[in-house]
Formats: sequence, C-alpha cells, structure tokens
Amino acid sequence: MSQDFPSSSAARRHTTIDRLPPELITLIFSCFYPISYRDLRDGCENWPFDIRFPTLLLGVCRKWRQILSQMPLMWRKILFEMYQGSKSTWTDRVPERLKWQLSMTGTISLDIAWYADESTDQSIIVNMYALITNYAPINRWRSLRYNHANPFPRIRDLDIAPMGEGFDLLEFLYTEGGYLESTLARSLDRSALCLREWHISDWYGSEADFDEEEQGKYGNTILLPDLQARITTFVNEGWDDRHLRGGLKNVTHLTGSIQEYLRLLPSLTHARLFESNLEELRNFQMVFINLVSLKLHLEREWEPEDMQIIHLPKLQHLMISWDSGDEKAPIAWMVMPLLRRLEFSFNLHFIPDNCMDIGLWNFFHAPKESHYQSDPSTLVIDIQLKLDVLITVLHHSLSTRELTITIDYHERAEDETVASLFTLGMEDGRFVESAEGVYCPHLTSLCIRLPWERNDLGRWVGCAWKIVKARNHDMFEGVRVQWSDSSESVVLKEHVRALLNWNDFQTDAFVSPDLVDACVGASSYWGLDRL
Repeated sequence: MSQDFPSSSAARRHTTIDRLPPELITLIFSCFYPISYRDLRDGCENWPFDIRFPTLLLGVCRKWRQILSQMPLMWRKILFEMYQGSKSTWTDRVPERLKWQLSMTGTISLDIAWYADESTDQSIIVNMYALITNYAPINRWRSLRYNHANPFPRIRDLDIAPMGEGFDLLEFLYTEGGYLESTLARSLDRSALCLREWHISDWYGSEADFDEEEQGKYGNTILLPDLQARITTFVNEGWDDRHLRGGLKNVTHLTGSIQEYLRLLPSLTHARLFESNLEELRNFQMVFINLVSLKLHLEREWEPEDMQIIHLPKLQHLMISWDSGDEKAPIAWMVMPLLRRLEFSFNLHFIPDNCMDIGLWNFFHAPKESHYQSDPSTLVIDIQLKLDVLITVLHHSLSTRELTITIDYHERAEDETVASLFTLGMEDGRFVESAEGVYCPHLTSLCIRLPWERNDLGRWVGCAWKIVKARNHDMFEGVRVQWSDSSESVVLKEHVRALLNWNDFQTDAFVSPDLVDACVGASSYWGLDRL
C-alpha cells in the first residue's frame, strides 16, 4: 500500500478515487444502495440483482461514469426475469439492457438470477436462452439463483446443453419453489466440479398433491451422489428432508430445521438450527463432537427439569435467539470448555416488559447437577436489559474482554449509572483491590446499543468518555455507542489523549458540547462515526 500511494500530504491531496483497489471502490459505491438492500457485514455478496442503482450512479458526474465503466465487479449480477410485463415490452427492452450490462462485465465470472413461472411465454424463454448462449455462457457463471413461482417450471422442456461447455466456475446454487429438473441436474453433476454451497427452499417438495411421476422428475438430485459429495455448505429453508437422506456426507456448514437427520452429517462443524427441540439435542452428541459454532433459534417451549447435560468439547461460538419471552436459554446445561463468544438475541421487534429479567438470571446460574464451566471472552447481548439484570450479567462475566450490551428503552436517562458500572473501584486506570462492584476487569472494548434514535448525543458520548478515562490501561481500546437509526459514535483512548490534556480531564466533569463535537469529529476523521 505504501508503494502505491504517495506519503507526502501534498501528494495525497491529488490522490483520486480511481487509484483505489477495485474491491474498495466497489464497497464505497455500495454505500449508495438503500439500507434494506445491503448488508456491510457480509460484504458485497448480498447486493441485489438490480441494475437501477449502479445505473443511477453513472449520471452523477463524468468521473464516476468513467470509473464505473471500468468496474466489472459492479455489473456482474445479472437478472434474467421472465414473468413481469407484457411479451412486447420484454422483447423490446430487456434484451438490449442485458446486452449492455453484460458488455460492462468484460470476462469476469457472473452471478446469475433466473426468475420464471409457467405463465412465461415460450418465445421469451427461447430468446433468453439465445441471449445466454451468445453473451453469458454457463462456463462464466459463478453462482446461480434458480427461483420459480410454481413448483414445476417449463424450463425442463428446453435443452440446456447449447448454452456453454459446462458449469466450470459455479460455486453457489440456490433453488426455490421447485427441484432441479433432470437436464440441469445432470449437467451440474457432470461439470460443476467447484460447486460447494447449495441453498434450497422447496416449499412444495413434500406436498402430497403431486403424483410420483411428477416428483420423480425433480427428486433426481438425490440419485446424484457425486454432486452431493461436493457440497460443504447446505441451507435447507423448506420442509423436505430427502436431500439429507440421500447424501451430503461432507457438509460442514448446515442451516435448517431438520434434526432427525443430523446423525447423517459426521463432518458438521457449523450448525444453525431452527425450531430446536432441546430435549433431543443430546441424542446427537456424536455429531456435535466437532461442532465449532452453534446457532439455536428456539421456537418451542421446554421444561428445564427434563434437560440433560450436553457436551460440546470444541464449541467456540454459541448464539441463542428465541421468539417467546417465557423460554430460557439452556447454556447452564451445556459443557463448553472452549467457548469464546456467546450471543443472545430476541427475534421479535416488540419485547414485553420484564419478560427477560427472570430468564437472564437463569442464564448464569447453573443447576447443581451441571458442569457448566464456560466463561466466554466475547459476550453480545442484543436484548434490552434493565440495569439490575445487567449487573447480574456483568457479575458472572469476569473474563469478558469484548462486551456488547443493549440498554432498556425505559432507562434512556441512566447514562450516569451505566458509566458508574464500568468505572467504580478504579483509580488512575487501576482497580482498587478492596473495591466492590468491579465489573469486567479485563475488558478491552465496550459497545453500548441504544434502542432509540440519536437525539441524546451529548449524554451518551459523555458516558463513553468517562469510561475511557477511567479504564486508562494499555489493553483497553475504547467505547462504541450505537443508536437504532444506524448512527454511532466511537470514543477511543487515542482520540481522548490527542484532543485534550488527559490528566486534567475529570471523569465527573460536565462534558461540553464543544467536547462532544470534537469527539464526534475525531470519530468521523477515522471513519468510525457512521450516519
């Protein structure tokens, strides 16, 4: 990086956006997508198959148009949509748009989304295949999203062979609303040697209304062991379990609601299970021996009296979320000696008052027969906590280094109390041995989430400053404050030392608006204040 970019301040002023790496430029332009369309945590892979937004960016200025014209990554998501609009509209407009977009991609691999249903005119499908053959052959496809509004699409009547040599680059496959038809399945089995990830949403797969002849045309992926043996990531969002019964022996990452067939996955290391019946998890301990990450979405009630100890010897990451405020998380019945990260979340937007108080108390109180010894270094609580419950959580989190907490909406004015929880018993950046109520003594970073819009910046930035000042030790990095409107401010130890005389700053002093502006300005300078 130092060789590519000039180091002097004068030269940096002439550094333009087109000198940045292509991946970074793509990420910058992605910020112009609507928030609902993008997820920065997962990078650029979750961008929509929608050409409107990069097209609008072309009209901002001549410089942007020049850059975007030379950025194939911005245009690689190709949408073949064949059920919207009339036949004449599709024939006149869509092919030309697709040809233009494909010309912008150069020779890079493509992400394809195929949308069609049985009402699609046959001539449109034929024209689409011709377009693919000439401009987007399947040997350039990196991913395929194969979505249909009806379970048995008419695509099976066409020959897929002329579209290219084979699926040489295909790594990701998503099928929705229907199985793969025979021709496509055989082609994948023969040529998709790089295929590793398969997502299915076969909501119609187990319906009894379809006869055996129709089911046989689409259930043939079960009879392709070579294709299934390549899959290492499998996401089953439907109710059909025949894919699991037929193979997938090498799956390491699983997402689904089928527990009965967990024993068929001996290589499983990462699991995300829905509707988990906790009483049955103990039956799969041989599968869980190698489990490193487990995400449980609890949707059923269970009685703690019936729970038995579950041994997870290699588990490092556990996330528990649930839909009912009456349910309890079963971590007290889990033996996880290597656990490093523990997360709690609630699936509903509305959380009844006090519904989590009793539940969280049980999170950290193991029964007498339990051997619960976990003490994770990273704790994320995405649940609104009252301060008395928060104190209980902190009291049982002595080894926590990275902590994320969510303050209860009704305690939005308790910034002084929150600051005192993390500063009590400290003098000159050290904990006093005789002090009581010292929480998380090894903490290195703190994130405070506030479930309301940012209209109290000074109050909570002042809280963050006091915590940073009190925890003046080498390992502590800073405090991040996040609001529900996606805005955030960050106070780092380096910022405080650079902006004022560290020794003259009093933790109980009033934080002036100028000081807050300076803090936010420093955060913005370092790219840490996001609105």
